[in-house]
Amino acid sequence: MPLRRKSDLEERILLIGHDVEQIGKHLPGAQLSTVADPFQAELELEHKSFDAAIAKINGDPLPYLDLCVQTRNNPRLFNLPLILIADPDSLSEEAAYQHGVSGYFAEPADPFKLNSAAMFLVHRQRLRWAVREALIEAAKPAIKDPATGLFSRAFLDGYLRLRIAHAHKLSRPLSIAFFRVPEVEHIRQRFGEEQANHLRLQVSQWITRLLRTEALTALYQDNEFCVVLPDSPQKEADLVINRIAGVLAYTDFAVREVYEPVKVWVRVGSAELQEGETPKMLVTRARQAMAE
Repeated sequence: MPLRRKSDLEERILLIGHDVEQIGKHLPGAQLSTVADPFQAELELEHKSFDAAIAKINGDPLPYLDLCVQTRNNPRLFNLPLILIADPDSLSEEAAYQHGVSGYFAEPADPFKLNSAAMFLVHRQRLRWAVREALIEAAKPAIKDPATGLFSRAFLDGYLRLRIAHAHKLSRPLSIAFFRVPEVEHIRQRFGEEQANHLRLQVSQWITRLLRTEALTALYQDNEFCVVLPDSPQKEADLVINRIAGVLAYTDFAVREVYEPVKVWVRVGSAELQEGETPKMLVTRARQAMAE
């Protein structure tokens, strides 16, 4: 019998596919919603709030994989835990993970393992949100940049010291990334300070929306943003920042009193924490990577 999770709040889980009633029986105490196919699931996920989604693939796996990709490309749903249950002959584990799933089970799924995986992913997701909310709550005006609402460089310095000490102590990966947007200065020179601030605000909002919930974004200097990615090796960090850079490059920004679309070209650089490294050393390596 699967273990019940110890929580005062019901987990909100969307079940996708035909004949998913058996799956629900292995998730005692969860608040379940069901839809028949990935197309209905996309609408449900877009308009309602869920802690996780579990899909049992029936027939062609491509619509389910498309749903995974669309979810990962949605700034609001980027971190949503997604579990797929599939016949290995129709969908391999490798292909599933390449499309962004959080967990894969060959059919028939072991009830205990499915329950454990779902509860772990849900609770990790809730912890991420709790950490982010705590950081936001702690962000008093003195430690925030008033123009963008991002954390200030002074706050970043203190946060990095704590995060790095924690990573060293527990031997956990940690990466940081930098985004440099030269167009902020170009807009300032052509149109003025107010317009530069407006562009910088929009860029900062896009970066923040496209990050995981536990990531922290700070304004490092006028046109430079620093992102701290806890529990992330550099390979994973590079996937994240290149994706964000790509989104920014294909976005037309509408800047106040600039009567033409503004395109930005973003320099990015990242570095993973090394043994014995200090915050200053890590920041230096990440910023140097922008010039490579």
